[in-house]
Amino acid sequence: MSDAPGVQLHANQLTVSAETVRALVDEQFPEWRLESEAAAARELVGRTRFPTPEPVAPGEPGAGYPLPWSVQTWLPGVVATDEDPSASVAFAHDLAEFRSEQLLREEIR
Repeated sequence: MSDAPGVQLHANQLTVSAETVRALVDEQFPEWRLESEAAAARELVGRTRFPTPEPVAPGEPGAGYPLPWSVQTWLPGVVATDEDPSASVAFAHDLAEFRSEQLLREEIR
């Protein structure tokens, strides 16, 4: 995989898309995805006015369940997929505020 299209490091080099790499990692190292999700969740805690679930503990595949899993703190409210927020002006404003906060933090780093 290369960020510079057309650059050959050696003869007969395979070109591998980012999507293929993501699929390979997700399939063969699912615990990496879970760890990065937990790290991202920890990073958000307390850095925005929006409640954020906190990772409590990672779980391993077992008891017939084939994937890593995690326990997180519970946030009261309505499950986002139960209602379509696409027509909600309040949701659009909240999403824009959240994203603006994140972009500002990235600039400060």
